[in-house]
Amino acid sequence: MAHVYRVHEHLIPDTPALLASAFGRDSDSLCKKAAFSALIDIDLDKARELFRSCSNDLTLLDPELQLVILDFMRKDCKVNYNDKGFYIKCISSLLESKSSAVRFSAANLLISITNTPSAVKVAVECFVELAAKEIDLNAKLILLGKIQSVVEENPGVCSELALDILKVLVTNEIQVKKQCVSLVLSLVSSKHLEEVVLFLRKDLLKFCKSFHEKEGIDDYIDFLLDSLNFCLKSNAEFITKILS
Repeated sequence: MAHVYRVHEHLIPDTPALLASAFGRDSDSLCKKAAFSALIDIDLDKARELFRSCSNDLTLLDPELQLVILDFMRKDCKVNYNDKGFYIKCISSLLESKSSAVRFSAANLLISITNTPSAVKVAVECFVELAAKEIDLNAKLILLGKIQSVVEENPGVCSELALDILKVLVTNEIQVKKQCVSLVLSLVSSKHLEEVVLFLRKDLLKFCKSFHEKEGIDDYIDFLLDSLNFCLKSNAEFITKILS
């Protein structure tokens, strides 16, 4: 229907209204997704009107439809600046979605339309939580890479999150651990230095005792020692605590 409307609008002139009606009438999430996707392509104004009618309960919608709604907000933000604040509120609500894919997309969209410190922190917190829960190695590395990118683009904003990022260290994957530690070291301040040092010490002792045969363990132990040295070289008062 949407394709016919784009090519020969006069054949089905009320297509936007029909799609909006189908969205509101149909209870099937796939049909709702298809109707809204088609409406975005042919009538952004009508899609905007329809979106406002369902924006109060976005977290209750099907994840596939939530992704389509995020795509709509991404497109509409480029031409509709007046609703930017409203969209930021809606995107923030989707950070609470049950779907990891929706949460990742929402966090990405949030920092693409605003770089306020509060928005950046919320997005990074979401990425950190997803990375900590993610089982797949490649997905963890992608999330850590995303966090690193955001941190570098917003210097000084995410230093408070150094301890949160340590949660991702709860894994036996050496590659993930090294990337995580490097990220934490780029954020650590004197405020969190003691906690970070003690955490790295604990990880060092665990690996020294339990993973002698694991591939790459010697390299990781050397990496942890270098990291501890980095933390302690200008903070000698912690050395006694580390050695005890």
